[in-house]
Amino acid sequence: MNTAFDSWLDKQLHNIFDAVAAEPLPPNLVKLLETLDEKTRDMPDDTGKKSGK
Repeated sequence: MNTAFDSWLDKQLHNIFDAVAAEPLPPNLVKLLETLDEKTRDMPDDTGKKSGK
């Protein structure tokens, strides 16, 4: 059920946070995420197989 308040709140949240969400990630955070991704690719998943993507 989508009430008038829900619509209003959705619009207000988008007005506040869309600009922030569109900003690029800081380079050091990107590097950290890439490093973590590389490390987790070599880890076995729950079935014992490598999770390489």
